[in-house]
Amino acid sequence: MTRANIDRLTEFCREHLADAVRAVGIVHDDEVDPAYMREDLQRRYTDAELEGLEDAAVRTSEAFQGLNTYQTSLGQSHAGLFAFEDAFLLLISCGEDEAAYVSLDRSVSEDLSAFIKRCNDRLFSGSPA
Repeated sequence: MTRANIDRLTEFCREHLADAVRAVGIVHDDEVDPAYMREDLQRRYTDAELEGLEDAAVRTSEAFQGLNTYQTSLGQSHAGLFAFEDAFLLLISCGEDEAAYVSLDRSVSEDLSAFIKRCNDRLFSGSPA
């Protein structure tokens, strides 16, 4: 994956989702290569918190790449969407041990956020409706 590819992805995401894009980059060989991070987040996070975010991206990417080690009746996975408290993390497979990431505000998909919350509530509340 080249920097030009990631820059094109960043431009596309910013064009279509504006300030809802938190960060864009690539995870490869257990390292994070950020291409973009929204300015308010650069100011908000300490260096230690940024390291924690990078570690989360690496660990999530490893879990996602683990799905690509076998063929399923659904075929190979091409992307994974992970919902965190403060953001969505979209991972797009770019080959073995490499994935592009796009971090998005939860507001990008209010409907999806609400649906995931309702699923979690239903799963763990024990109520039938």
